[in-house]
Amino acid sequence: MLSALSTAMFALVLRLASETEDAPRGLLALAGHPRLAPAVAALFNEPARAWSLRDLARLCNISRATLARQFQEKLGRSASDLLTDIRMTLAANELRRSSLSTGAVAEAVGYQSEAAFQRAFKSNMGVSPAQWRKMQEPSGREIFARAAAPADANPAKVIEADPVDERRPAKGGDAPSLAER
Repeated sequence: MLSALSTAMFALVLRLASETEDAPRGLLALAGHPRLAPAVAALFNEPARAWSLRDLARLCNISRATLARQFQEKLGRSASDLLTDIRMTLAANELRRSSLSTGAVAEAVGYQSEAAFQRAFKSNMGVSPAQWRKMQEPSGREIFARAAAPADANPAKVIEADPVDERRPAKGGDAPSLAER
């Protein structure tokens, strides 16, 4: 009940914001625009599909020129740019969390050519998909901290734990400390 009410309230706020004279620019303004919302939803729901301006305009029941102009006015970018951003975000997440090949990730986000995907990814993210994946791998310290932490422990507390003071004698006083060896 509360979720449905929140969704309805959010939709009303978006719609009111889009109808004011000083309507905000950006994705929320675009999503709140009643005529453009079907195109935005379609891009987010099916990013791997080969969307054309014609397809998106047909969803919104407006001309291609009107769709292109509205995207530019509301978002400051084209529908194609938005689709590329969505695809690159999905690809970056998939590269980070899975071991799928670059070609499989490319296909999953809507590229028919791995080379085209790699060019688009590097252009958008600044590094190649392989470099991105390598940068996302946890360091050795993070791996050891996770392995040493109990399942219900807060990882931040494990990393910040004080190291054993090597200068103090061990409990009982008879064993030498590492510093005395």
